[in-house]
This record gives sequence, C-alpha cells and structure tokens, in this order.
Amino acid sequence: MMSVTDTQVREIVEKIMGGLSVSATISSRVENEAIFVNIDVQEPDRLLGREGRGLEALQYLVQRIAGRTAGEEELPPIVVDVNGYRKRREEELSLMAKEIAARVHASGASVLLGPMAAWERKIVHMAVRDEAGLETESEDSKAGRRVRIRARRKTDPEQAPGGPPDNAK
Repeated sequence: MMSVTDTQVREIVEKIMGGLSVSATISSRVENEAIFVNIDVQEPDRLLGREGRGLEALQYLVQRIAGRTAGEEELPPIVVDVNGYRKRREEELSLMAKEIAARVHASGASVLLGPMAAWERKIVHMAVRDEAGLETESEDSKAGRRVRIRARRKTDPEQAPGGPPDNAK
C-alpha cells in the first residue's frame, strides 16, 4: 500500500508551480503502483529546460519532497511530465534507436549515442533488444552515461546461456 497518494503528489506539484508563478493544469493518476503527474502549461520550455533537464530536476524535487512525507523506503515511483514531453521523447528515441540499429546492421560499425537520462537509455535498450544480432550497452563518459549499439559479440558456446548446442561434443 502506498504511503503517499497521487493527490498528495499533485498538491506538491501545485505548490511548486505556485512558487514559480506558473499557471498550470495538473492531473495525476496511479498506474502499476507508480504515480504519474502531468503538468499542462502555456510555455512548456520554461519547465522542460534544455534537453529536458529542467523536467528531470522538477521530478527529483517532487520525489524528495514526497519522500519526506512518505519516507524514502515507502515512496512509489513518481513520474512527472510536462505537456506530454516524455511520450514524444520516448517515440523519438525508439525511432532513432531503430534507425541506428539498421545502420549498425548494414555497416557492422558500432554507434555511441549522446549522454542520456536513465529513463531515456532504458527506452533505447528496449527498442534494440529484439533486433537480431545486435546488443546495447551503457557506458560512462565525462558528459554522462551513453548507450552503444553494436553487433552482438560472438560467445563461446560453452559459456552461452543454456550451455553448448546439442551437436557440440
């Protein structure tokens, strides 16, 4: 059972918007034990910031304040969105990952993507996971965590999941 409700989280967001003097329509819902809050505003760039960094900071702030109410161990996942930005970004990243996967298939050369937030990297990993012969891996860099898409490394059949093929001796 959740110790913080979607109504409480929505009220936290309303107070933050008030403090920023931002007029917004805020809705919330619970889905799969996570709390989703959507903020609709006239000027979304003011909250989104460059490359969605403002949104990430806003979500972090909401999580921290809600964590004080609920206790960090009891806090359900909280996802904050502004004018449907996350959904659009998810579609963009999925399409980009599939296009790059096709290039990697054709050329055999790996591609290292730019720095991304954890939720964005997850979308790339999921978009490529069913591509035959390809794999993804997150890598550290000075600029932040990045995803590399490459041809799947050949493994020793003895070390492959499930052991060696039936015809191996």
